[in-house]
Amino acid sequence: MKKYASRTTRLTEGIIEESKKLISALGLPIIQAPSEGEAQAACIAKNTDADYCVSQDFDSLLFGCPRLVRNLSLIGKRKKSGLSYITIHPELIDLSENLNNLGIDQNQLIALAMLVGTDYNIGGVKGIGPKNALKLVKRYGSSLDSLFDEVKWGNFFNYPWKEVYNLFKKMPVITDYSIEWKKPDRDEVIKLLVDEHDFAAERVNPVLDRLLKNKESKQQKGLGEFF
Repeated sequence: MKKYASRTTRLTEGIIEESKKLISALGLPIIQAPSEGEAQAACIAKNTDADYCVSQDFDSLLFGCPRLVRNLSLIGKRKKSGLSYITIHPELIDLSENLNNLGIDQNQLIALAMLVGTDYNIGGVKGIGPKNALKLVKRYGSSLDSLFDEVKWGNFFNYPWKEVYNLFKKMPVITDYSIEWKKPDRDEVIKLLVDEHDFAAERVNPVLDRLLKNKESKQQKGLGEFF
């Protein structure tokens, strides 16, 4: 099933490959997800190979990410509309804590999201908002067939609800990945950014200086310091 969400820009194979070259040159590990990046990141976090998933997409929680960080930005701002910006603050969402507070489990969370709409069923079931969706998933518990019969899923979508549900439960991921951090390759970064893509050397070099200095001193700010 294709993702319905519209995109104003499209990633090409060339952009992806160039991005991977830069990431590798910076010494960061790369894991090529076979499907959704959020699903792969959630898998890595569930395996305790990462402490957080960093994404604006709440789908990360539906894929089972234990702890999601949103609004992580160097400038603390996000573009709103046109040329205007709004101030944002990092937000940490603990999946288990929120499920306990809501009184539902992971499967019910997926069902709730489907009722109000996900990237795979845009708009959700007409007339059902978050509050009513929560009441419904609590009422029907694990009886998801009965839940989606009750809301007449077939009147709004021409595919079974289980297709969407299984995307969140069984999205393909890589499990034999490896995570290896390396020292940034300054010459390669300059080659990629300055020589091949016309970035200004006077802007790239100071950033690399700070990166390498922090790398050597091992005093980079930990993610926990944002909260």
